[in-house]
Amino acid sequence: MAIARLSMKLGKRGRGGAHADYIMRQGEYALQHEKFEKLEAVVEGNMPTWAVGDPRSFFEASDANERANAKYSYREMELSLPRELTPEQRVELVNDWCAQELPNYPFLYAIHNPQAIDGGEQPHAHLMFSERENDGIERDEEQFFKRANRKNPERGGARKTYNLEGTKAERQNRLVALRDRWQQHVNAHLDRAGIGARIDMRSYAAQGIDKQPKRKLTPLEAEQRRRRVAAANVDVAAAAKMRADARSQADEYIRVKRQELTAMREQKRRRQAAQEAPSPTPTPSAPAPTPEERAAADVRLLLNMPDQGERAEAIRTAMADPDDRYADAYVEAMIAHDIGTLGELPPAAQPPQERQGSEQDEPGQGWPSRGNNGPMM
Repeated sequence: MAIARLSMKLGKRGRGGAHADYIMRQGEYALQHEKFEKLEAVVEGNMPTWAVGDPRSFFEASDANERANAKYSYREMELSLPRELTPEQRVELVNDWCAQELPNYPFLYAIHNPQAIDGGEQPHAHLMFSERENDGIERDEEQFFKRANRKNPERGGARKTYNLEGTKAERQNRLVALRDRWQQHVNAHLDRAGIGARIDMRSYAAQGIDKQPKRKLTPLEAEQRRRRVAAANVDVAAAAKMRADARSQADEYIRVKRQELTAMREQKRRRQAAQEAPSPTPTPSAPAPTPEERAAADVRLLLNMPDQGERAEAIRTAMADPDDRYADAYVEAMIAHDIGTLGELPPAAQPPQERQGSEQDEPGQGWPSRGNNGPMM
């Protein structure tokens, strides 16, 4: 978010040249912008002829030639710039501010952009300027800082017309008015850029906010704080990753267990469905034959056997059957068909045989009657 800040400082005499080196990041400060921050812009304006292109020489001359009783040789505004604006838009913002507030005062500004504690940008401008107005009269570096001559301006130095002096209340009122103009100026540029952010230069108390302002950190303190926050963020990120990994593993475990539980429920459902399904009606089978029916069928087979030996073996097998009803019925069937105990068939059932001549059967070789043979037991 855009930060509201404008501070006014007095530059002690003898330090103007060194401070110009500091804000321009040159000389002993040349590498500082690479270590701590970016140097986005360096702009000068309203310089006398002898200092154009070399603003450091102007502030060095101020250190050397300002009146002996002067406690300071320049002023400086520190301006927080909106990070929402582009670098080009920030340069335009400060240029317009200088044209509005310092129309004829020699100035030098540099825009620094270090990394903020939250990891974002923290652009700000250091604006050095002289209280002496460049009225266009050519003066060398020594005359420029002499006492002004109202009657003959060309014989004296440049006039000090930028004045924030007076009583404490007067100085405070002028500073409040300056801060109010900065608020309006910044918000106008944000609006022109189509950005909704705004700044408010009023104090927390005036805004109705119950909060105490914090002390501004030095560049070194800010860098140390940023590193601590970055290290803490790394720890937080590592902890967050561990929690995310653990959550992912737990989710996978739950997913697998749910699949297993679903499969078990499906198996149980199928078993219950199988148990509840009606049993198929068995196909009625034909009733088993009775012993008498089996015996009658076997005797009929016996009649069709051509070999007497086979018939005799079949009779012996039938007699050995453990079912007495079957054996009795078999005997009854044999008697009914006049079959002998050795399987001799009656004449009517004798298979046809070829006979030679007119030989007569020998006595005793015909089928005896059931009466002659007696019961077959």
